[in-house]
Amino acid sequence: MAAELLETASAAAVEIDAQSSAKLSSGQAEELTRLREQYSSLLEEATYHKNHAQQLERENRRLADQHKYSRKSKKQLAAKEQSQSQTPAPSQGRPQQQAPPQANRLAPSSNAPPQAAPAPYQQPAPCRLSKEELYKKTNGCIKEYLSIQDMKEVQAGLREWNHIEATTIFIDQLIMVGVETSRQGQALIQRLLFQLIGRPDGLPSDVFCARMDILFGQLADLRHDIPTLHTSLGEFIAAASAADANVVKVVTNLCHPALIACLGTLGCELTVHVFSTTKVKSPATVMPLYRVLGLDLALLLPESRRADGTLEDICTRAGVPELLQERFR
Repeated sequence: MAAELLETASAAAVEIDAQSSAKLSSGQAEELTRLREQYSSLLEEATYHKNHAQQLERENRRLADQHKYSRKSKKQLAAKEQSQSQTPAPSQGRPQQQAPPQANRLAPSSNAPPQAAPAPYQQPAPCRLSKEELYKKTNGCIKEYLSIQDMKEVQAGLREWNHIEATTIFIDQLIMVGVETSRQGQALIQRLLFQLIGRPDGLPSDVFCARMDILFGQLADLRHDIPTLHTSLGEFIAAASAADANVVKVVTNLCHPALIACLGTLGCELTVHVFSTTKVKSPATVMPLYRVLGLDLALLLPESRRADGTLEDICTRAGVPELLQERFR
């Protein structure tokens, strides 16, 4: 709310300043410049808190969804355990097979030196920067990249933060800025992902996939605010898969029955868009990437839609009918 009020006030202030700046003395002009700087700082801080609140709201929705899925899984597990407990025990009349004498030869000798105990698990050290500082630094880094396209500055930032929490926040910010920016900005972010994913000085593929999986759980809610969200995510996955082909396997998480119930055909459309984007960039790599996925795309659809021509229609409209020629089971 504060950010919106400040933005509205900014538009009005620009009109007033244009009319009255010629009538001000030098001292008044300096004071006006100082007030403008303070105002810009307040606007930037309010915008940051607004974005942070939206991020927390999305995280709360994700946790609520996970709780719903895990509660259902616990019920299924309890039912399975109950059915197993009711299964009669195997007959005891049959003598157990004894290991052959030769098996004793494999036992370690008493004279063998003792094996070293495994090293105890060590909790990773906390990040030296607070979450608020990380949000500001990562957001500033992304905006600077979109402005001057300096890859070295991004890599320098990742080296400076050098922590999994910073990497996670950077990926979250990169994706959320990407889905809301212009098509030109999205193209720059695709290039950034291609240059960073899976590189030693870049972004780990598994962390990118984990954050993308979380977004899949929020897709049903977010698509109301961002109608093109699924196509943007498909393009980002395609760019990351061009750097590391195994990244494409993240879409197999869209086969979860609870997600299919929420998304309908949207998960299948997102996945097909990954290959449609890949075809535009590099036509020769579409089918090899599809074989890496190794998934029957019909499994991304509700059961009632798997044999009614929906998949054929989605692939044809996306310009990748060749995906229908090779089906995996």
